[in-house]
Amino acid sequence: MNVLHINEFDQIGGAATAMWRLHSGLRQLGVNSRILAARISGDAVDVHPLPRWRRRDYHLARLGRWLRFPDVLITSTFDLAREPVFQETEIIHLHNLHHGYFNYLALPKLLRGKRAFLTLHDMWAVTGHCSYSADCQRWKTGCGRCPYPLAYPAMRFDTSALEWRLKRRVFAQTLSGVFVLSQWMEAIAKASFLGDLPVYRIPAGLDTAVYRPHDRLACRQLLGIPDDRFVLMFAAMNVNDPRKGSDLLVAALRQLPIHHRQRLTLLVLGDTRPDDCTGLGCQMVLTGRVFNDHLKARLYSAADVFVSPAREEAFGLVLQEAMACGVPCLSFRVGGMPDLVRDGETGITVEPEHTAKLADAILRLIERDDERRLLGTRARHFVEREFGLQPQAGKYLAAYAGQTAPCADQPSASEVAELT
Repeated sequence: MNVLHINEFDQIGGAATAMWRLHSGLRQLGVNSRILAARISGDAVDVHPLPRWRRRDYHLARLGRWLRFPDVLITSTFDLAREPVFQETEIIHLHNLHHGYFNYLALPKLLRGKRAFLTLHDMWAVTGHCSYSADCQRWKTGCGRCPYPLAYPAMRFDTSALEWRLKRRVFAQTLSGVFVLSQWMEAIAKASFLGDLPVYRIPAGLDTAVYRPHDRLACRQLLGIPDDRFVLMFAAMNVNDPRKGSDLLVAALRQLPIHHRQRLTLLVLGDTRPDDCTGLGCQMVLTGRVFNDHLKARLYSAADVFVSPAREEAFGLVLQEAMACGVPCLSFRVGGMPDLVRDGETGITVEPEHTAKLADAILRLIERDDERRLLGTRARHFVEREFGLQPQAGKYLAAYAGQTAPCADQPSASEVAELT
C-alpha cells in the first residue's frame, strides 16, 4: 500500500509531529508511506516538496495575504497531478491544509480515482475561517456574520459563509473518511457537514522507547536545577498564544503561598517566557524551542508535574509526551485533554479557566509526594498501553483499506499483517 501525507511542515508543530509519528509507525509496518510538505526541515528521503509556486502565485499570494483569504488563490496545487509521487499513490492523507500553502479547491480534480482522508488537527476544515471557534456555533449551520473575524487565521472581510460552503462542497465530495484524535474532535466532526462521512477516532501515537522516564537528578543537572526544587513544567510552541493559556498559569501561580513559590521552578519549553510573570517569586528556566525527541524526554523527566492551562486543545501532544516520561499532568477540562489527563488516574483536571482551582491542584501535588509519584507511574503505564506507534498505525491501515468500522477497536496483529 502506498500512502502520501500532505501538510505544511514535515516535522515542526503539533500537526506535523502527529503526522510524522504516524508516518514512522506505518513504515515500521512495511507500508510505503511518504510525505509532501511545503516547508521541509529534515533530509529524509521519503519527504518530498510540494510543487514550486508559479510566478503568478506570488502576486496572488500578496492579494491573498491582504484579503486574509489566501488558500483558494494558489494555482500551483493543481500541478500535483503531474508529480510522480502523487500519481503512484492510492491513499492520500491530508493534514493541516490552512496557512496559505495549499488550495483545497484543487482536491476534486486531484483525488479522482484515489481514496482520500483528512485528519482534523483543529476545527479549520469545518468552519468558515477559524481554527477554533471558541463559543461560536455558526459552523454547524453555515457561518457568516462571524463574531471573531480576527481569530486565526484572520479575515479582512467576512468571507466565512462563502468559505464554509466551499469547504462543504469540496470535502464532502472528495473524502473517504475523517480521522480525529479525541472524543471532543469526534463530536465536532459528527456535528459538522463532515458528519455523513465515516469518522475514525484514533489517538496520536508516540515512540515510548524514546519518550520514557530518565534519571531525574541527571536531567536537573543538565538544566542547572537543584534537586530540592519543585519543578513545574509548561510547554508551547508559541508560549504567549492566548489559546495556550500561559496567562492563566501565571494567575494560578500568583495564588500559591509565597513559601511554595520560593521553592518552585517553572520550566518553560517554548519560544519565550510568559507575559506578566515578573514578581512571581519563583525561579524560571527557559529552554527555547526544542525539536529533538531524546532531549525533550530528558526535559520532561526533570519535572515533578506538567501543566497545560490551554483554553482550547484538540488533543495535547505535550501532555502525552510528559505522561510517557512518567510525569503527572494538570489541565483544564476542555477539548481533547481529558482523553489523556484522566482525573485522579494520570493527573488532575479542573474547571476551564478557573485559576483558583488550578492553583489548588498545583498545591495538592506539591504537598502530596506519594500521590504525585503514583499518578506519574499510572500515566506512564497508560501511554504504554494505549499509544504505541505500531498499534496506532495498524488502526489507520485498516481504515485506509476500508476493513474497519468508524471508531472501531484496534485490528488484530494478523489483520495488520495481511494489510501490509
